[in-house]
Amino acid sequence: MNDHRQTALAGIPTASTRTPDPRTNPNPSLIPSPDINASPELVTPHPGPFVLRAPSPSERLRLGAVAAGVTALWAIVLIASQRFTISHGFHHPVVALHLISLTVGFGAVLAVDICALNGLLRRHDFTLADALKAAVVVDPLIWTGYIGLIVTGLLLHPDLSEPLMWVKLIAGLAAGVNGVNAQGVQRALADLPRSTRLSDLPRPFAVRAVLAATFSQIAWWTAILIGFFGI
Repeated sequence: MNDHRQTALAGIPTASTRTPDPRTNPNPSLIPSPDINASPELVTPHPGPFVLRAPSPSERLRLGAVAAGVTALWAIVLIASQRFTISHGFHHPVVALHLISLTVGFGAVLAVDICALNGLLRRHDFTLADALKAAVVVDPLIWTGYIGLIVTGLLLHPDLSEPLMWVKLIAGLAAGVNGVNAQGVQRALADLPRSTRLSDLPRPFAVRAVLAATFSQIAWWTAILIGFFGI
């Protein structure tokens, strides 16, 4: 009889094995703690894939208008450069301003492109926040130098009979239009989490950024090398 009773009671939890109820148990030390060794996948969701927002029609229109404005300014300066001449005494100061504009504009472009390429190629752990902060600081320098090059180029009276001069001028225009395209890249970047590493960007976007930086360097170096040889 006692054996049957012990067998029947064996499956009923006793006071020592029953899980305490926090509402009725005043001693919190008896409440079991969560398992700290649980797998993080059970509580931390995996981040979803990056989704790049397509530029809106208004953004496309704005970038197109800016690119058209850069092209129009380039054409106006090109025409005006054949109508204005400066005296010999002002030639050296204008050349100095031209070189200062080149230093400011191209120096800023070179710094941004090198940092971006190093981040995209996983040589440095740059985040999106780093890139956007750099863009805020550097963009005004790039455009100040670029406009300075255009204005001083007007006063230097370029010789349009030289074929290499046309290559230099077109390279300068390409650099400006590519700068407008870079603004579109920055706007797409702004839609991604700030902690994103440049090396983790979606492949189509990374390819676009690398092409923009490469094209920028080709355009700037083409204009610089032709100008270096006195054209």
